[in-house]
Amino acid sequence: MDAISPDHAAGPDWDAIDLLAARRVAAGAGTTHAAGLVITAQAAGCALALVRDEATGWLVVVVTNTSSGATFVPTVIDPSEETRMLGSVAPAHGVGPRLHYALAKAKSVGGIRVRVTGGQWTTCNVERSEWAAICLAQDDFFAILHVELLDDDAWDRLV
Repeated sequence: MDAISPDHAAGPDWDAIDLLAARRVAAGAGTTHAAGLVITAQAAGCALALVRDEATGWLVVVVTNTSSGATFVPTVIDPSEETRMLGSVAPAHGVGPRLHYALAKAKSVGGIRVRVTGGQWTTCNVERSEWAAICLAQDDFFAILHVELLDDDAWDRLV
């Protein structure tokens, strides 16, 4: 990390991370490349943004329901570590749409793909940022999601 070298060994200091600023950066991701924006992904009904918190250096995951405008911040990521992550967010358990997301950053990872059972794969390659990111909105709250990483030239399921 450039000028920021936080000690992430103890985990994130949630009070120091500006989650509102991360949400603002994510909201403007479609119209401008804002400072701190690492990578974005969009699909029908959802958007994903990975935003660097300037004060702490942590990367904030922001998932947005593009239909309602609701935003979720499910986690933060240590930028110095390899990452293979998937998750989902929703307004409440059993209430859709459920927004699924996956992120990966590792030297061996070349891409990421996602689908629901019986659906077609949506694929994303690693970008200049060295990250791959993908999101998917599902009205069927209980649909089974399949996520795979292109890891060392073979597709492996991300669990």
